[in-house]
Amino acid sequence: MGRRRSGFRSRSGKSSSSARSSKGYTAPKQDELVERYPGAVRVVRRPQRTDGVASEREDIDDDLKFPHPRCGCFLKNAIDATLLKGKDSYYSEHYRSMVLEYCGIEVDVGKLDNGSFGTSPESSSSSRSSKGYTAQDGLVERYAGVARVVRRPLPTDDVASESADVDDDLKFPHPRCGRFLKNAIDATLFQGKDSYHSEYYRSMVLEYCGIEVDVGKLDNGSIGTSPESSSSSTSSKGYAAQDGLVERYPGVARVIRRPLPTDDVASESADVDDDLKFPHPRCGRFLKTAIETTLLRGKDCGSSVHYQSMVRYYCGIEVDVGKSENGSIGTSPGKD
Repeated sequence: MGRRRSGFRSRSGKSSSSARSSKGYTAPKQDELVERYPGAVRVVRRPQRTDGVASEREDIDDDLKFPHPRCGCFLKNAIDATLLKGKDSYYSEHYRSMVLEYCGIEVDVGKLDNGSFGTSPESSSSSRSSKGYTAQDGLVERYAGVARVVRRPLPTDDVASESADVDDDLKFPHPRCGRFLKNAIDATLFQGKDSYHSEYYRSMVLEYCGIEVDVGKLDNGSIGTSPESSSSSTSSKGYAAQDGLVERYPGVARVIRRPLPTDDVASESADVDDDLKFPHPRCGRFLKTAIETTLLRGKDCGSSVHYQSMVRYYCGIEVDVGKSENGSIGTSPGKD
């Protein structure tokens, strides 16, 4: 997602923030969130009138609403990550940037006690009887010879894992490591070790689970996804799904890539993750959001570019933003 522009100015030079009574302002309750963490957070950006328009629409994607409906969760994660992992950790920086971009709230990490747990390299690993150890060993045994543990949990990881109200992304190993590892194996088998999804899920398994996948020991040629592979039948579900979406937005969307036979194999399997299926089962939602972001924010905004790329990559469909009426609501800096 691209960063939102902050502080648009009207011709009079005054900020065009929406009134305090607007739904965009009151729904996520910026002030209530700030009061929840006194002294540690502050509001740095208020909603604008265009944000109020989006927030009033129930059919608009949450990522296009400001403040985001899940700002409470984002802020809690930012606080937890800083306390559990330290202010310089990836998670602390990631969630703080989300809170800043999607909620207009800044976290003052200097006022948080980020040393109460401690995660220095000198910390000893947790006990071999911990749940984290057991979970890792169970996954490695499930894929004997293909996966191995390269990092064990620390005592601070055990603290986070035992807390029910700590976000799963802050727990190590992640509670969904079994799914991540399966996806890494499936992606390598279906799409090849050099594919985006294989590399993506293997990096997730490494980062969130401390497990490394040895792709050299996987038979990633058993299905075959070479460029020479012919496209699937025109009667396949993938073909029909793509054509149906293009017909829904005539002149604005067109198919640029058809599914391969391997895509049909993955799509027919109920236990294969949706992100590994082409076209993605949620292509309708992706395309609708791409169109709406262009209408609401303009074709050059971060959200429009992001969803256009998702539709292109996951659905094989290109959106012709030049044919979209991206000025119907208006978000240009010159409008108040």
